[in-house]
Amino acid sequence: MTPYRNPVHVRPSAPPVFPTKPNSFQEKQTTCPAANRCAWVVTQNAMRIGIALLGSLLAIMGFAAPDYLGLGAPSPDHDWYGADMELMAGVLRSPEISLPRLSDAGSATYIARVINPANFSLYRNTRLPIGTRISDFLKFQGAVRDILMRYTADANRGIDLHREVAVLMCHMLSTSTQGIALVDEFVPALPEDDTYAIRMDGLKKFMHSLVLIFSAAEQSLSETKFYSKEDLSALLRAMDDSLPSLLPSFSDADRKEFSRKLSARATQFTSSHDKEAIIRMITTFHRAPSLK
Repeated sequence: MTPYRNPVHVRPSAPPVFPTKPNSFQEKQTTCPAANRCAWVVTQNAMRIGIALLGSLLAIMGFAAPDYLGLGAPSPDHDWYGADMELMAGVLRSPEISLPRLSDAGSATYIARVINPANFSLYRNTRLPIGTRISDFLKFQGAVRDILMRYTADANRGIDLHREVAVLMCHMLSTSTQGIALVDEFVPALPEDDTYAIRMDGLKKFMHSLVLIFSAAEQSLSETKFYSKEDLSALLRAMDDSLPSLLPSFSDADRKEFSRKLSARATQFTSSHDKEAIIRMITTFHRAPSLK
């Protein structure tokens, strides 16, 4: 793990106020025409249109990655924190900029950096104030979401990005587990002052956004026309890995619903590892104590 660098953009701050209006996943859900079911769920019908044709055209024409560094992206040779991820998201915001591709050795390094778990080193550094870490994490998570949204937008235009979308969705689940760890550390230290109720309300919305991430991944398991079997297995493993941390975010109704959905998907997967992952998740939901 890369030693902590104390970057200039990370400064001690007061404990953050979690956003109290739906300015992240909830807002995206209603304003993004390319993702009607959730903020970053790839819609099945849009995925079917033109994937084979445009994929062939890309193969014929070749893929030339732009100079991301020259466009203002951070170097991928060090850990990225909130400001770094926001810079990358800003570069990729323009639809004229070609996205990094896993099939391209030059640009794949940027995807590898986005999803590198070493980026979590700042948020695990307990020598820093919890408020500083959470504030930076919220920037980090929002930027990763924006990068994923750009990939889903291009995928909805028919560009074959199933591998990239899958790995980013898996990373969003991993990022969520890091968010839970920060919340677990943050809440006990939260002073019961005049802002306590506001912070707790924002925290509740933040926790619900994590449920939406898991829900989007579960719904994506049905996108067999877009994702490969390897993609779907990776999504399933990421869900299984993240569930123990995310479980407290689910209501009793959520747990019953996801258990039902996963049970219905059991016949979709043939790999013994995939089936075991489904059984583990169903068992986790069933054994969870009621929140009532």
